[in-house]
Amino acid sequence: MKKAIFYAAVCLAVLTSCKNNEDVSNQANDMKTTDVLMTIESGQSKSGELRGMVDVDRPGSVLDWISTIEVEAEHVGTIGASYSVSETFNMVDDGSGLDNFVLNDVALGENDFSAYAESSNQVGATEYAWISGEANDPWSWIDDQRERVPNANFLGEQNGVTIYENPSAGQNVVNFDMEAESGRLIAAIRLSEEIRNGMYGSNYVVVKYRLDGGSWSRPQYFNPDHADDLLTFYFSDNDKSVDGVCVDFKFDICDVNPGATNSFTETICIQNGKSIGCIYEIGYDAVITDIDDINFTFDWQEVDCLDCPDSDYITTPAVPLTLWGDVIPMLECDYSEGHWVDATDFYWGSVTDGNYATSVMTDSAQGLYASVLQLKNGSNAVTKFIVEGNAGAYYEVEVPANSWYLLNVDDNQVWSVSNAEGFDKNSFGNTNAGSNVCQ
Repeated sequence: MKKAIFYAAVCLAVLTSCKNNEDVSNQANDMKTTDVLMTIESGQSKSGELRGMVDVDRPGSVLDWISTIEVEAEHVGTIGASYSVSETFNMVDDGSGLDNFVLNDVALGENDFSAYAESSNQVGATEYAWISGEANDPWSWIDDQRERVPNANFLGEQNGVTIYENPSAGQNVVNFDMEAESGRLIAAIRLSEEIRNGMYGSNYVVVKYRLDGGSWSRPQYFNPDHADDLLTFYFSDNDKSVDGVCVDFKFDICDVNPGATNSFTETICIQNGKSIGCIYEIGYDAVITDIDDINFTFDWQEVDCLDCPDSDYITTPAVPLTLWGDVIPMLECDYSEGHWVDATDFYWGSVTDGNYATSVMTDSAQGLYASVLQLKNGSNAVTKFIVEGNAGAYYEVEVPANSWYLLNVDDNQVWSVSNAEGFDKNSFGNTNAGSNVCQ
């Protein structure tokens, strides 16, 4: 967006004489005023005397989407009540307006001038949408958006301008450098041809945006339904798309079942007076990356079995029972019936990892829970386990280092286990199948 230039040449109107301003009371002296003829080549007052709207033929350099220009002159150093005048000029394009801009009753002497130009569009827009089948021609869409009237107003100020009754050449000239109060962003996002032609069709691209570090928008998916479409973003708002506000776009590269394999962001910041257009293309480099350094590490050791003496490789295995993925030696179990015939109060077995754990023995085939708790001490020291039932049963068991312990407990209670080493309490389900049940 080009910066709009507002230039006002101020001179005495030929047929206008200086006179006292009768609208201002309690003045210590008579204030001389004059009408000021302004030639505006390029458009709300904060105070002043608004006397209606005047139609003026639009000068060629005024942006064609500027609707009105309001000009105010405030006299500096007024004794008593402040004095200012203002006028709103309406731009017309049919030749029916005045040829000149005239601000009446401007006080002679030093004045502060301000001008405010309003766009014909005062409705802000933040739009995020798909354009079907336009991935090959995003430039046409951007050009179309640039034809839209932005939501952007302009402000200009010129202070300390002296208005003379009989000006010399170069005097009574007011120049306004009109600064936009907002900017605009027009962005389009598409997939590269390599992705659209199916080379990486198993990947989805998920796109979100956020304004000025706020929350992320709803996601949009470049899936097979949108592979050839254009994802568009239009942002023009005189209150929001202002200088320094940044828009982040987040791109997640996902498989069909979302789970980002690559994620990155792009940021673009608004500049007042600029209409920024850009195209983001997601290329195959975002989807797949060459690996140029592959290392191999082989984990292979020759070790003795855990229960073997140092002098030989001989050990006597106990009868095993598979329990929740662990092979645990058990005693006196009638495997043909699937029940314990006489469970002992405890049984020792060795463990290899270093975690504490507690579990209730279960028979998934029969849907049974036993009245036997399995306690695991994988530490290198004797650990005391405290086993408490919700009906008042209580056990203290010291489990040797690196050992399992099987404890035959009362029926039909919920058990919690803790120990002095900080093992968190855990609850275990009702042992409701009766004592002496094996799996």
